[in-house]
Amino acid sequence: MLIFNDVHADIGIMERISNLKISQGDILIANGDFLGGRGPITNKIVKVFYEVKRGETSKYELQEIFSAVLKTPVFIEDDLVFRAIHSGTFLAEMCRRFDGFNTIVEDETRHNIAQLDKISKKIGAQGGRLVYLPGNGEITISDFDVTSGVDGEKTLPPSERLFNRLAEEKVFSAYGTEYVNQPQVIQDNTLLIPIDFLDQWIDGKTAIPNAENIVNLIVHYPPFNPKITDCFYKLFGFKTNEMDILRMNAVSGIIKCLPNLDIVVFGHIHPGINKESIEKLPTSVIFKEFGHQLVWNAPGNVFALQ
Repeated sequence: MLIFNDVHADIGIMERISNLKISQGDILIANGDFLGGRGPITNKIVKVFYEVKRGETSKYELQEIFSAVLKTPVFIEDDLVFRAIHSGTFLAEMCRRFDGFNTIVEDETRHNIAQLDKISKKIGAQGGRLVYLPGNGEITISDFDVTSGVDGEKTLPPSERLFNRLAEEKVFSAYGTEYVNQPQVIQDNTLLIPIDFLDQWIDGKTAIPNAENIVNLIVHYPPFNPKITDCFYKLFGFKTNEMDILRMNAVSGIIKCLPNLDIVVFGHIHPGINKESIEKLPTSVIFKEFGHQLVWNAPGNVFALQ
């Protein structure tokens, strides 16, 4: 079983993943933040959004971009950027206001997902199987619920999220990829936990399947553990936000339900996705806790779980 995470649609990492040499029967698991929903238009907007938020440019540049993209004059209130907790809630508000922008977000997401076709075909030709386990990067712009404001991170119910709607349309299976949006046990002893399940766990609406048999846990987020947060704060200044803490605590709760757990493999924590930043990182870091190992896997590194 081979695991990678936090590709964020980076061209170089994508190329390495698609050219992996694997063995007959191998399962290749993308453990969150693989493709995501942003493309050229939204990436440009996000860049300017943060420039406005930092005071490096004015909101008028944002207005000009939206006006050009939507072919209609767009007005943005003076304080909207500063009220937004991050670019996701700001862009979700723009999706709510403009159907045309919502369409752009969905089209860019579909374009990103189409890249799975090339990768899955190469893996399949070698006798392997590609499994897509979503993380927070698979919560797209239009999945943020901003009806009560942009100053907090609230998401739509899992069934309404774009990646899950596309899975229902068989988009992933059409590209030879298994999209896992419910807990799944593979090879009898390995539990895959998607982002949706973490959010359901937070709401107290879930239970763990086959808990006694589980030896390995693969999940995008780590458990909440001071050793982990302190390590990555020292490495590159990592700090948790509110949703990090909620989801990490959910992972901690899940771990307590797995009495025979040996290894947890996770990602999520990393600096910017660029060659210089990634080359400074170890490929993996192992933390030992309560009789099991917590394995952080670096962005794009392929970790072999025996």
